[in-house]
Amino acid sequence: MKDLTGFITIILSASFIGYLVYTSITEPKDQIIIEVVNANGGVYLYEDEYNNSPFEFANNGEVELIQNLVLAFNSMSTERVSSFFTDTCVVDAIDGTTHYVTKDDFVEFFTSIDSMSWEPGSIVPLEVVDSDPTTGTLVHSTETRYYKDGTIWSADLMELFFIENSKISHVIQWARGDSSEE
Repeated sequence: MKDLTGFITIILSASFIGYLVYTSITEPKDQIIIEVVNANGGVYLYEDEYNNSPFEFANNGEVELIQNLVLAFNSMSTERVSSFFTDTCVVDAIDGTTHYVTKDDFVEFFTSIDSMSWEPGSIVPLEVVDSDPTTGTLVHSTETRYYKDGTIWSADLMELFFIENSKISHVIQWARGDSSEE
């Protein structure tokens, strides 16, 4: 009987540990709670009133804003996506061109896409200490777009989102390995 009790204890313990591991692995990404703590570091070097000012981590909802933007983009919801941007957002695109994006541009963008996957690897909100409320949020991600014509576009992205009053007003994009395939 003693051997059976030990065996049952081992089975129950292994099952419980397996359950804990399984639930921690399968937790949905959009439910991750992130605590942002301010810390000074880096330096702003542009020649203006903030020259030589330190950066600090921003904590004005930028991480949550970007996470929700990603969910809206991946669901291809024009209304939800456009709600994260100012009426006209400046986008300095990967190819070096500058665009002034409006809600209608999002409608056109999603019209040609069958599905997409945008997966951030890091979201880093920064602001210049004692400056205006604009923050710059660096987002490193991978994005894949599956177009209705059968082409696939994929890139490893670095983007800088300028956020003012909880709206994205400017985006600067860089890419590595962007490709289109038939």
